[in-house]
Amino acid sequence: MRKLLLAAGLAATGFYFYNKNQTNVPRVREVFLASDQLKNDLRITQISDFHNHKNMNPKEIRKKVEEYDPHFIAFTGDLISENTTDFIHAIALVKTLVDTDIPCYYVYGNHEFHNPNRREFFQILQALGVKQLNNETVYLEEHDLYLTGLTWAVSTDQYKETVQKQHSYHVVLCHSPSDILPTGGQNADLILCGHTHGGQVRLPGIGAIVIPTQGFFGAYDKGLFQLGDAILYIDSGLGNTRLDLRAFNPIQFSNVTINVHR
Repeated sequence: MRKLLLAAGLAATGFYFYNKNQTNVPRVREVFLASDQLKNDLRITQISDFHNHKNMNPKEIRKKVEEYDPHFIAFTGDLISENTTDFIHAIALVKTLVDTDIPCYYVYGNHEFHNPNRREFFQILQALGVKQLNNETVYLEEHDLYLTGLTWAVSTDQYKETVQKQHSYHVVLCHSPSDILPTGGQNADLILCGHTHGGQVRLPGIGAIVIPTQGFFGAYDKGLFQLGDAILYIDSGLGNTRLDLRAFNPIQFSNVTINVHR
């Protein structure tokens, strides 16, 4: 009995430290794509689902981002949680990255949408210099690139109205892939999403057990997918909600490189 209790204690201790590593030590996911529509290589850092993470050191994130030197940073929603009342950790992360002078673009997710203080949060981001894209498109002339940002729970009709056919490479930011799937990725070249957390808990060789808005063993959990003529990329995020739990799925942000292909 004592041996059994000792084994159980060791297993619990081991899992505690494993989970601590999975939920508090961010990894960088390197993603490489190619396009014949770009004039020059393009580098994007995507940060998603931070959820006001209190155990994150913004300076460590900044150092890794600066080493990559992206052309812009894309925040794809849920920087805070729906019950967040003190935005201190999310604001610290954003401010640290804005101070690099790298342009920052942002679309909100379901947690910002349901947070009663979201307007205050949006105003803070705007004051810091973050460009929020609410179903709108901007043209980045220096890259000959169109960038569209979609709101949480965007409808297919809203998508079609906003994501118009362009003559240059077109990147779309949207929090949830479930909003994108019915559109078939029409008129987009690259779509960056978050929301799923990669399922938080994954099984080797199988993938996510449960995915928000997709249910058990949903197909669109994390990583790269072909959606019509577009590439859909889902980042599994830097934070968690409800349970601070991850397995075979450490927190991360992504550096997405699109190389010129002739």
